[in-house]
Amino acid sequence: MYFLPIILMVVALLCFVLAVLFIMRFKKTRTASYMVLFFILLVLGISIGLAGIRYTIPVRTSQDVDDKLNISGNDAPIIFSRDGNLYSVRLDGAAPVPLTNTGYNRVTYYLPQEGKLLFIRGQDVGNLTGDVMSIDFATGRQSTLLPASILGLPGFLGFVDAALTPGESRLIVADGNEAAGGGLLHTASPDGKSFSSSITGNIAAQNCAFNPNGNGLAFENHHTDVRATLIYNLDWNKTPVPLITSADNDYHALWAEDFSWRPDGSAVTFFGYTFDNLAEGPKNGIYEVTTSGSVTQLYPAPGKWIYNLHWLSADCLAFIAMPASGHKGTDPGPAEFCILDTQTGQLSRLMSLYYEVGSPQWSWNQDRTAFVFQKEWRGSLWVKNVSTGAEREIASTEGVDPYRFSWGSDPFASRH
Repeated sequence: MYFLPIILMVVALLCFVLAVLFIMRFKKTRTASYMVLFFILLVLGISIGLAGIRYTIPVRTSQDVDDKLNISGNDAPIIFSRDGNLYSVRLDGAAPVPLTNTGYNRVTYYLPQEGKLLFIRGQDVGNLTGDVMSIDFATGRQSTLLPASILGLPGFLGFVDAALTPGESRLIVADGNEAAGGGLLHTASPDGKSFSSSITGNIAAQNCAFNPNGNGLAFENHHTDVRATLIYNLDWNKTPVPLITSADNDYHALWAEDFSWRPDGSAVTFFGYTFDNLAEGPKNGIYEVTTSGSVTQLYPAPGKWIYNLHWLSADCLAFIAMPASGHKGTDPGPAEFCILDTQTGQLSRLMSLYYEVGSPQWSWNQDRTAFVFQKEWRGSLWVKNVSTGAEREIASTEGVDPYRFSWGSDPFASRH
């Protein structure tokens, strides 16, 4: 695919060279066949040359989008990426609907209040950054909100994440400047104007989540030398405040992975562990830290590694647990999909799946009674009804396996 434009341009050049030779022969011999060959090669060269130019310039297309996608509840769209393009699927048994066809599209964020979908469109397979794009479900049109060039970074570096805040609706984007140790956060108006410099200073941010009140967000900062993770709270127009801190060499301190806001915005729930004993994980568990920095343990999980925390209600927290020895997908192991009642401490196991590679993921529906998941890493998409326990496949692995996916929007977790 990378060499196709070069090959086309070379062939076009050869056609032009041959066309010149034939026209020169025609002038000498006045043979009509040389003139015919000249015109054939000229047209062929122009056509092949234009095809080569087409493959070197990213094409921005407008597509028709199923107008039934702009709905809520059980019929909210399930968005997933496959082979560099975005698709949506619903629970009506219809085939997935393609949303893009330009390739290199990823990292979606659904905006039910705006009837739009944000996503990042990259330049090639090796570049995970790109332009901030949007799809308007009412018209099906794609538009560029923020081009990567606005950052002025070298090497075609662009954005890696984008989301729209609740309430006052400001656009929050993260750049892909690896020299800064990760992405710095910026803000812009919903139409992509009024772009700002970093709102986190020199602090790199990953896995941001707006607080339920919409007046700020929490984000993770991964240290580059070891796996320590800090959780910061950021109120708009203020300096980020660290909620969970640990020194790089303090292996006995509580470190953090994955987090989710409580629905009332009073605290951030996260998976905590210590680096000195990852395999056994005696201090592993689910913790929460208030916005004032007070830390308490909600659920002890020794020997477990916790993924994908989702608050389903004020008291019910959903998560996925795997053996700590196989954390981060380094070893195969069973994944337990659970719901914890934080008031009573009762744990309900929804199902258990065995993963040979990769980390499990799921996405919950807005009404909190069903979720989308994959039975194996990057396998086909399934939906499970929590009330009945029923499961069914909704998007197969035809072509290339679905990779990332999300069901509507999640007002409690909303990990971007």
